[in-house]
Amino acid sequence: MIAIEKDPYLAKEVLANRVTCKQIIADDIRQWTPPITNSQSLCIGNIPYSITTDILLWLTRHRTS
Repeated sequence: MIAIEKDPYLAKEVLANRVTCKQIIADDIRQWTPPITNSQSLCIGNIPYSITTDILLWLTRHRTS
């Protein structure tokens, strides 16, 4: 699992101590480029209402299959 959190404090201090992740990224998901893989991915999140459309469009642009 890769966790992406825009707030650096939440990413490094809170998430790092509460969840087991392969990687924790402190960045805006809309600016992040996902790695290219041959495996299927699942996106789960607590998306802020004000950027829901932006994130859904981002997911569509980065879809590989």
